[in-house]
Amino acid sequence: MSVQGTDPFLYAGQEKAVALFHRAVRKVSAYNHFLNEHGFDARSVVTYADFQKLPVTSKENYIERYSLNELAWNGNIGDTTMVHSSSGTSGKPYYWPCSDDELKTAMRFYESVFRDSFEVGEKYKRTLLIVCFGMGTWIAGSYTTAAALLLRLQGLPMTIVTPGFNRQEALRLMTHLGGAFEQVILAGIPSFIKDLLDEWSPVSPRDYPKLRVLLAGEGFPESWREHVARTIGGDIFDVISLLGSADAGLIGFESNHSIALRNTIAKDAIVRRSLIHNDRVPALLHFDPCHRFLESSDAGKLLITADRTIPLIRYDTLDFGGILSSKLTAGVPLELTDGKSTIHLPLVYLFGRGAKSATIYGANIHAEWVQEFLVESSVRSCTSGRFQLETNWLPSCDQRLLIRIELGRDYKAIGDETEKWSESLATHLRSRSTEYSRISEEYGERSFPLITVHNYGCAEYFPSIQKKYS
Repeated sequence: MSVQGTDPFLYAGQEKAVALFHRAVRKVSAYNHFLNEHGFDARSVVTYADFQKLPVTSKENYIERYSLNELAWNGNIGDTTMVHSSSGTSGKPYYWPCSDDELKTAMRFYESVFRDSFEVGEKYKRTLLIVCFGMGTWIAGSYTTAAALLLRLQGLPMTIVTPGFNRQEALRLMTHLGGAFEQVILAGIPSFIKDLLDEWSPVSPRDYPKLRVLLAGEGFPESWREHVARTIGGDIFDVISLLGSADAGLIGFESNHSIALRNTIAKDAIVRRSLIHNDRVPALLHFDPCHRFLESSDAGKLLITADRTIPLIRYDTLDFGGILSSKLTAGVPLELTDGKSTIHLPLVYLFGRGAKSATIYGANIHAEWVQEFLVESSVRSCTSGRFQLETNWLPSCDQRLLIRIELGRDYKAIGDETEKWSESLATHLRSRSTEYSRISEEYGERSFPLITVHNYGCAEYFPSIQKKYS
């Protein structure tokens, strides 16, 4: 197989993806049946170019149509170590078995974050990991806990405690246990962690151990990262995110290098457009193509091929994005405060799913732009940071950009602030989108966001639900 213009990591991943395909044809009855239904001859796949002609699989056209045993290697899920479930927002949950080999591989990526980025075992000999991801069958909590336990058994000096999605318990642990360690790592979804940090207040921050944050499950802008870094008294490299999902497991991770690159992309439109050809700032994470092979479809969707108990072959993640070879980013000047600069694995950039945006008079409004606004100093003290974004049709058939915002825990009302927020957000959106700037000139106040505020934990719009990898 000959692949031109690719780096060795991507080349190795392409070869492994082709080999995985042929093994799935032989040993997974559901996949063999799926190909036959599509009239596809598996013998025609010899090169990676052939592999790219394979039909795309998805939950709807593949996973939902077969039993778990039919989808698994050799028709058997009985040898797996753990089972996770995805959200089942349509009313039907999906179950994803996970093998011990996969957990061991995932452990190595967690180790890269804990050792290389958080200096566990090197600078910090006593670290407390507080896992605030939802537990139960959701993947983020159990995956993180299992990987950390495996690393602990291999000698990594880290103590693990699992309050899950329980803010008060997490606060007690931070207060009563944190002082016994040199470093505390909070692991959770961004909105929960911000909520936790907004309520937490050590007696003397200088006396508190080093505090760091491990995130997954939600995207966030760099201004949000900078805000959290200031809150914990650190820098942006103390706030690191993972990429994963119940169906695909752990996919990618941030490093000092990827964070510095994303920070540059966020601030430099020329670099951003040259690398990703888009005005939006995507999530940016390293991935190992031999562990999770990623490619971008013609429609810009990210497809994944993964050797799991239920193997995935060109599976639609529903996220939009693309792949960056480390060679493409080599010439971008980066600011790294500690001098650590390179992880040579390729990068995946992703914008999330279409539902995380809305339109107003044809102008696309993306969720990360609203997130940027909500961490501004005049707003962030009043809100939890959670919001809903949608295009709303009025009885007159006019459009309004509707944004529901959750108030902070101590706020029941904010007077006439929503009108000021609407004007300020409109100004912010004009700075981010030439499309919105144009329609704002044409429609004036009719293009301004319609902002409604809701009490903390509002059962209708912001219920206290367990969250997981998205």
